Amino acid sequence: MGHKRIDETMLYVHVAENHRREIPEAILRAAHGELDPDRRILKMLAARGSHVAAESRVSRGKFFGYRQLGCARRGTRTP
Repeated sequence: MGHKRIDETMLYVHVAENHRREIPEAILRAAHGELDPDRRILKMLAARGSHVAAESRVSRGKFFGYRQLGCARRGTRTP
């Protein structure tokens, strides 16, 4: 798995560097004060999920234009 040559990998590194986005303030606040790097990342990831979901509801008024699926225990399936 992965690229055979380092120059193929470096193409993706440069793309990521050139298209960097700022971290939203809400995500930075979630990690504020946490000294353990693993826990800090987990807090930021958890905040990202909440932040992205809230932002999409505000901007679109619903969940990305899809209907929310029910619980799998009730026999619902992916459309």
